[in-house]
Amino acid sequence: MYAVLEHEKVIYNGKEVSLFSVLEKSKDENGVPQLKVKDGAKTLEGNEIDIEYLRSIKRRIKEVNQQTHGAMNTEDKGVLSQRMLGRLVLNFR
Repeated sequence: MYAVLEHEKVIYNGKEVSLFSVLEKSKDENGVPQLKVKDGAKTLEGNEIDIEYLRSIKRRIKEVNQQTHGAMNTEDKGVLSQRMLGRLVLNFR
C-alpha cells in the first residue's frame, strides 16, 4: 500500500509530490478517525482528487496485494487446505 501511495504523484502547492504526503488523519463529527486528502491537492492532469480517483488507487493496491500474496478467494482456500492436509498426512505416515 505504501509503495503504491508513494509511487502515485499528485500536484500540491505547485509541486509534484507523492499521494501519501497529501493524506492526513482527521476525525469526523462523531470522533471517528478518517483519512483525508489535503485541500488543494490535484492529479497530474490538474483535476481535483475525487472519490473515483481514490477508488482507482484502491483497486491498484488490491491488485498489487493479490499479485504479491495470491488471490485468497474461497475456492482457492479449499484447495490450499486440502493440499496442506494431504502433505501433513503424507509427512507423518
